[in-house]
Amino acid sequence: MFWSDLTYANGMNLNMIEGSYTNATPDVYIATIYNTQLSEYFPAAKIGQNNYIYVYSGYWAPIDNYFGLSAVATVSGGQMSSTPALTVRQAYNIDAKIDDGLPQSGNVIARYLNGSSGWGYWAAGGGNQGATSGGHPTNSATSGSSTTCYDNNGVTGIQRYSLAQNNGGGINCALSFKFQ
Repeated sequence: MFWSDLTYANGMNLNMIEGSYTNATPDVYIATIYNTQLSEYFPAAKIGQNNYIYVYSGYWAPIDNYFGLSAVATVSGGQMSSTPALTVRQAYNIDAKIDDGLPQSGNVIARYLNGSSGWGYWAAGGGNQGATSGGHPTNSATSGSSTTCYDNNGVTGIQRYSLAQNNGGGINCALSFKFQ
């Protein structure tokens, strides 16, 4: 409803954002939204690569609201299936331009929604790697590889985007932007 409200709030055609999200209605439960229908519910990201913009709330402390940016495949039973689809370089450039340039801190973090995990996954080479249990950031030793979004060169400390791997060209990252 978030995107629909920005275009048709209270029945008015406000057009605050591009697109038409009239299929999203508060009184109709949609069992599954397939990839061919995604643009009817979510705005496509201008960066391409099947990335969409979505809204979610993290439930780790503190509870924050986020815009997510990742490649959405389907939404089924209220659960979103998505994967990282930004290159490491793209994620780093966005984060560094508008935040601190670090993947696990600040208002821009390398995190995305996938499946039943309402708080999302860290884009750290699959699953919820690169974080402690419960989804909090970690400074544990993490080695970089062709599938990592970020690492700390296998030495305990701050995680940084894996720019040394394939010159940051690996499509391994997704981002979440905290509402201000």
